[in-house]
Amino acid sequence: MVRYLADCLESAGLPINSDEVMDNAGRHPLICGPWASERRDRMVFHPGSGGPHKNHPPDFWLDIIQKCMKISRFSRLKPTLLLGPAEASLQNFFSRHKDLLTPVKIHFCPEKEMLLRILGSAARYLGHDSGITHLSGLMGTPTVALFKQTDPVQWGPVGPRIQIVHGRKADRELIERITTAVNSV
Repeated sequence: MVRYLADCLESAGLPINSDEVMDNAGRHPLICGPWASERRDRMVFHPGSGGPHKNHPPDFWLDIIQKCMKISRFSRLKPTLLLGPAEASLQNFFSRHKDLLTPVKIHFCPEKEMLLRILGSAARYLGHDSGITHLSGLMGTPTVALFKQTDPVQWGPVGPRIQIVHGRKADRELIERITTAVNSV
């Protein structure tokens, strides 16, 4: 999509070189601002998207969160769960399982500035194919994007530190691939 938009702008006569845009998007954050923190002390999880068919089930996310927080280099990070309007039904689920997620901080529909601060202070971000995942990648946050139904070649986020994990089945193999990606992005 980024390539398509850059090509359209270039063919419309704007002074844009779409090859340079794509090269730059893969090497540097495209969104910078005062919310970016030198101290990246969070592990951010976003278990939803605007399309339920793109999401893995909540139980799968419980497993992923627990496994990621057991990776020794991330054990001191503050686990943070982002839920938006599309995930309103998940708020009760994760609240009921808070004992398994301690000390996870749940943010439901954070205001724009808070959302940017959360993403700007993330050492890692893990989420489905969603707008928040794209925002995380564009900000330069080390991002692992989960693709279940959609095509990551067409819809994948851009940014300097992106890992894409594609898998339809929420099983042990997918969990292993995700934790490996989180550890390496």
